[in-house]
Amino acid sequence: MDKKIEEKKTFPNQTVNLDNRKILMLTGVTKMISANEDCVIAEVGNSNLRVEGKELHISKLDVDNGNLNITGVVNALKYSGSNVKESFFKRIFK
Repeated sequence: MDKKIEEKKTFPNQTVNLDNRKILMLTGVTKMISANEDCVIAEVGNSNLRVEGKELHISKLDVDNGNLNITGVVNALKYSGSNVKESFFKRIFK
């Protein structure tokens, strides 16, 4: 029995292009976490990017190529910490 191990795709570079706070184009997206009209959260590189606004809609999502386009009124872009977990010993001996 062959087991296919799915490897997480990573992109060396990420870009954020915001046009007049109405069209947001992202590259380097590896995973969509959640989306609604007020907030979109995507994994970009080793961190999460939270897009806050009004009437947000995903106009394009291509995780295989790392592209995400969002339309609506963008009020904030917030990066959260790294998704890479530190080892137990690194956390203890900081």
